[in-house]
Amino acid sequence: MSEGICPRWAKRVSREKILRLYQKDAQGILDEELLDDVAYGLLARAEAITAVTRAHTEGLYPCAACGKNILLKDRSNKDPILRCSCGWEMSRHDYHKSYKRKQLVGGAAQPLIDRAIVTFPGRGTPQEKMRWIDGLIHGFHGELKGEYYRPMAVNFIEGNTRAVVDLIYSLAYSNHSSIQPQKDAWMRKLEQSYVRYRPQMDCHE
Repeated sequence: MSEGICPRWAKRVSREKILRLYQKDAQGILDEELLDDVAYGLLARAEAITAVTRAHTEGLYPCAACGKNILLKDRSNKDPILRCSCGWEMSRHDYHKSYKRKQLVGGAAQPLIDRAIVTFPGRGTPQEKMRWIDGLIHGFHGELKGEYYRPMAVNFIEGNTRAVVDLIYSLAYSNHSSIQPQKDAWMRKLEQSYVRYRPQMDCHE
């Protein structure tokens, strides 16, 4: 029975996991289990954001029971019922409540999120996965247009904007890291965004 099944969305990835992954990478320690945990967690989140964004902007709603997309043709109705051929149904109002205030609408970051999904190195090397993670969390809303609204990582990593910015700024880099330092470029973009504060470094020292 599909009655009572609510949409479920991938949660944001733990800040502690991200920090631990970067600390190990900086020490030259390859923890493939943690790497995959973070990478696939971010990928699942990216796919959830994409699904919600399409529902929110295009009226294309994934069924919570079978996953099939339900196209809402008449979007002028204030509270229509979404019905799937599998028998599942839910009001659009209740569906929207399932993702409200959960940072699941991509907005200006959606083009970068789409690109991240396409370029995910599922069978790539650990170094390729680490670079993919690094590129994703250092992205900004509107970046493809040269506009920097806020760090894209806020949609992907648990915590408010300040906590996420503090985390990214304090990520450990060293000569042993498999990725290149991006602090300077990231801070320049941050200064152009509406986030007008410097990270509180003592939070992670």
